[in-house]
Amino acid sequence: MKRLTMLALVSLVALLATGLAIAHNKISNKTEAVAASFSATPTSDTKSEPCTGADGTYTLTRGVYEGTSTGDARLTGKLTLKTKSAVNTATGLGWSKGSFKILGADGKKIASGHLTAVVTQTGVLNGMLHGKVQDGGPLLANFTATVASNGALAGSFGSGAGDNSAVLVGGCSKSDDDHKKNDGDKKDDGDKKDARRK
Repeated sequence: MKRLTMLALVSLVALLATGLAIAHNKISNKTEAVAASFSATPTSDTKSEPCTGADGTYTLTRGVYEGTSTGDARLTGKLTLKTKSAVNTATGLGWSKGSFKILGADGKKIASGHLTAVVTQTGVLNGMLHGKVQDGGPLLANFTATVASNGALAGSFGSGAGDNSAVLVGGCSKSDDDHKKNDGDKKDDGDKKDARRK
């Protein structure tokens, strides 16, 4: 049992140490590696503002980015990212979370999902995305990205090597309020379901 547990941990470390994306192909019923690179620029809907946390000033950004994803044919198309991030202006540490969508040449959605990332050095993201590929099934991927001075994003998933980074999530009052609000919404939904059962 201990040997099996150790083998599982080694496999997990290997997965996290390399940029890797895997998709379960619902057509052929197999698991296969996929990869793509992406770039996106912020739209006019992207807004940033300062806010104060216990450890200093943060930049809170609610971003909408548009660009392209290229690589595996099932992941090539117009990319839209919607994210929220909080980054400490002094340490460069923070977090980012959001959603992504890729449209094919015909304008139809070919992939979509959610992402969560650790932010280091102010503009370096290392994280995980999970979603669905229309012609491939469920998708899990490590991804890395950098944010340029103009706010543009560039990165890849399924290739390269990312930092094995981790942070204890904090933030400013506004980002904390959003976390509490989300938690409260989930609790309310659960209460409503319990009430219906009764």
